Amino acid sequence: MPTLKKAVTAACLNLPVRETLIAASEIGAEGVQFDVRTELRPSDLSHTGRRQFLKFLSEMNLEVPSLRFSSRRAFYNANDLERRIAATKAAMDFTYQLGAKILTLRIGRIPTDAESPDYLILREVLNGIARYGNHVGVAAAITPSGDNPADLARLLGDITEGPLGLDFDPAGFLMSGHDPVPMLRELHQWIFHVQARDGLQDASGSGLEVELGRGEIDWLEFVATLDEIAYRGWLIVTRTQGEDRAGDAERALKYLRNIDAPQ
Repeated sequence: MPTLKKAVTAACLNLPVRETLIAASEIGAEGVQFDVRTELRPSDLSHTGRRQFLKFLSEMNLEVPSLRFSSRRAFYNANDLERRIAATKAAMDFTYQLGAKILTLRIGRIPTDAESPDYLILREVLNGIARYGNHVGVAAAITPSGDNPADLARLLGDITEGPLGLDFDPAGFLMSGHDPVPMLRELHQWIFHVQARDGLQDASGSGLEVELGRGEIDWLEFVATLDEIAYRGWLIVTRTQGEDRAGDAERALKYLRNIDAPQ
């Protein structure tokens, strides 16, 4: 079973860009994912700045596996939609310039009615983004927002003008009542990107994020299933809660290396 490359989100480290790269290298990450709206904006780096960034990235033996575009509004919300689409395309250009091939997106909750105006707008917008991604060599991967797997599959199947995949968040599936391992198999053809995040279901049904390895996900089975479905992308360690996110990320990387050691 080949080992998977493992990265960490910059948000776990909560440091300026250069210090983020140093810290990521020190805790054993092979890459860092940045948010292009809040952590590493295209406007932050001139042409020379991008060369310097990539040089330092290489010196730290790191890669940018993907970038993340966080939007406050759904991709069918008409308010500033054209600006949001333009910003997404600019983020795809930036992703390519940094040597990555995946941009993850939160698109809002998928409308359950495939004939609704919101769903039709979303389908049109995502086909346009997929078409642009095909042109620049970057694929978008959508991060679910508690969506039903059937709704995800229907939407992904409706995107035909270029690549559009899934940013698979096992904790998100778990906390919305779905076992992540069967979901890997069910959605395998669309999985472009995988988060390493753990969670627990609580009495309210909403769930709680916890340190990786301390939740309900069977990571040994999860990683074995990634191999079964021939996933060869990255595992992105993500921690959005907790008081020691950097420490949690370091422990998560070590935990995953132990599980994913060459056999």
